[in-house]
Amino acid sequence: TTWSSGGAALDIVAPGEAITALLSGGCCFERTAPGAAAAHVTGALALLLAAGVPPSQAPGHLFDRARDLGPAGWDSASGWGRLDVCAALADAGRGCGANACADFNASGYSDLADVVIVLGQFGATGSNLPWDLDDDGGVGTMDAVMLLNCIFP
Repeated sequence: TTWSSGGAALDIVAPGEAITALLSGGCCFERTAPGAAAAHVTGALALLLAAGVPPSQAPGHLFDRARDLGPAGWDSASGWGRLDVCAALADAGRGCGANACADFNASGYSDLADVVIVLGQFGATGSNLPWDLDDDGGVGTMDAVMLLNCIFP
């Protein structure tokens, strides 16, 4: 975004403008702040760690597979590029699943509100659950990742 800072300490960028966030009780709101981008990167690191990637290697996977936004390689405006969670998981030898576009809130397209709906069903188990995008019998992290991969290809 135009209001983001850059410089020598910047490693990676992530969406931080008009981000749908979840409040306790299941309600959601939209926010624009650097903290919104930080949450995406933190979540990506958590997914890598949950997949068994050693903590010392996880950041490298994020940086190596970020989508370059400026001149080739690192630059002071976007670091190594925009966060790409599925590419980082693939780089670490972990699967991310196929794109799973779903419109749970009937807005006409897949968006972060749909991800919030999937997260609201986190832990549900059973057959034929619409939020179980990877068809493993339960709603979990990979279902949200698959939907995010659809929204941010």
